[in-house]
Amino acid sequence: MRVVLLGKGGSGKSTLAGLLSAELSTRGERVVAMSADSVPGLAQVLGMEPSDDWFLAGMAARDNGGWKLEGTPAEIVDRCAREAPSGVRFVQIGNADATLKDFEFRRESFLDRWSGTVAFNTVSRAYDDEGGWVVVDLQGGTLQVAGGMVGTTGVAMVVVEPFAKSVLTARRFVDMGRWPAGLRLVGVANKVGSPDDEAYVAHALDGLGIPIWATVPLDPAVRRAERDGQPLVNLDPQSPARVAVAALADRLGQVALAPVTAH
Repeated sequence: MRVVLLGKGGSGKSTLAGLLSAELSTRGERVVAMSADSVPGLAQVLGMEPSDDWFLAGMAARDNGGWKLEGTPAEIVDRCAREAPSGVRFVQIGNADATLKDFEFRRESFLDRWSGTVAFNTVSRAYDDEGGWVVVDLQGGTLQVAGGMVGTTGVAMVVVEPFAKSVLTARRFVDMGRWPAGLRLVGVANKVGSPDDEAYVAHALDGLGIPIWATVPLDPAVRRAERDGQPLVNLDPQSPARVAVAALADRLGQVALAPVTAH
């Protein structure tokens, strides 16, 4: 099953993606976590050294200024993924080549070539671990979603903080138009510090027609770990954030095989 996390930059997507991936892995599930964020954060959550490496390098060759991938998405992930201490297999976009930065902004002139970002997006969209889980942490904002990064099946989780700017980003996702029929669009209220915070997010998402599947409290343990550069997967299983993510994993497990209706 594919789970894609969307939201404003800084909303906590990487934290939730890492905690969810680790939670599923501790239950004996096969999990591939993919970071499509150009500012890597998921590796640290999973207990791995942060890196700007382009994980697909082992399955790509330069091709007229771009990149050509060699192998199916499954073959590429099997070869390029790195295993986190929790057993999660991890793949990130990283930086393919600094000289591609200008090329990235001139894609319309080179439609027959692959940039590093396009190559990663293609793998993320097409890869699906049959019988397992694929958790994709997207870059903040709507650009990658507009480019088709989300894929066509699974659950798209809009991570929303109790702030107007975060709600505005959620509104933009909804306003992008019709989502694929095989994709559920749901909400996760994150960094909730009070009943008023929870009510604010719930009211905003209800107005957008997005059901809330989880409420994750503002957890001091998360702040301490992030400040100290410690892996969030090492948090006490009874910490508020981990308890909330475990409940989210329960809900995902219940609907993994359920029929999906259009949003």
